Amino acid sequence: MFNAPFNPGTHGNPGSGGVIPGINFGAIWDKYVNGNSAADIIPGANFSGGGGQSNNAGPTADAPQAPTVNNSNGGYSGGTGASRSGYATNAVADPRVAIRAQAQRARDTAIGAGRNSFGDLNRGYQSGIDGLLQKLRVGQQGIDQGRENNALNRIRSLSDLRDSVRQGIQSGSVQLSNNNALDSSASEALAKGYGRFGTQQQGDILNEFALVNRDIDTQQSNLNLERDQGVRDLENYKLSQANQIGNSVYDRLAAISESALSQGVDGAVGDVNQLKQQIINEALSAIQGLDQQLRGNLGGIQALGQDAVEANAYKLANAGGAALPQNSFSYESAPGMGPIQNGAPIAQFPMARRRENQ
Repeated sequence: MFNAPFNPGTHGNPGSGGVIPGINFGAIWDKYVNGNSAADIIPGANFSGGGGQSNNAGPTADAPQAPTVNNSNGGYSGGTGASRSGYATNAVADPRVAIRAQAQRARDTAIGAGRNSFGDLNRGYQSGIDGLLQKLRVGQQGIDQGRENNALNRIRSLSDLRDSVRQGIQSGSVQLSNNNALDSSASEALAKGYGRFGTQQQGDILNEFALVNRDIDTQQSNLNLERDQGVRDLENYKLSQANQIGNSVYDRLAAISESALSQGVDGAVGDVNQLKQQIINEALSAIQGLDQQLRGNLGGIQALGQDAVEANAYKLANAGGAALPQNSFSYESAPGMGPIQNGAPIAQFPMARRRENQ
């Protein structure tokens, strides 16, 4: 193993010839015995300090850093880039970190796309609200006008009936006067006759008014049903569209989560069911203003009360003419009981014509 016996050299110093090739024992002696400056002991190694201190050789341009010589036990602490035992290695990043980050970016994109769909929900819901309100306004206006026209027909029919009875009584009075039969009993009989006729005709007019009103009540009930159904349809549309957005986001998140899980990353996007419900809630919150608009406008579409209908009908009846009486017909208040000089013959009035036909 040794090439030559140990040669201490002159003056107590080791000789240049060593028993281990490449090691300058003279330099070792000179450093640690004589205390002189360090000399090359092993080529490429730099010694400094006392025993037991490790000193690393510097790297070269053509080779990785040399292993560290521990002059206390002769061991190696290793250098970079080496493959032998005792050499350090560079740390490698965990690929799951990048997979998780990529999955979270995809999650944010999917959620953003869901939120972008809120605009479509808003426009569709607004269109449905506008359509329902327009339909209800037109329908209610038609029903209210129908009631006013029915009341107007009743008012005009009763007015015409009063005119007919008055003219009949006046004409009858003229006939009685011409026949010298205008006494109290004859006049009373004439008035009662026309009174009965007027009462019967008034009943027919009011019955017709009631029948038309009943049809209008049916129209009102149908419109109310359409209003209620329209509100339900809007509510179903709103929930359906919000759930559709939520389900779309859920599907995308589930696919992202499954892809990350297949690469060893669990829970990369969080709780997909919770995120789905979050998107649904956000979608419904985004149209709360339209809900308030719908309720407010529905409150403004109401049927006219009967008092308002009557008032409007009388305004129409009296437009451009004398005010029409609003009381029911009664023969005691029938005008024209006194004798007058002209008027239609009594035979031209309904009571006389009915007698001729009997």
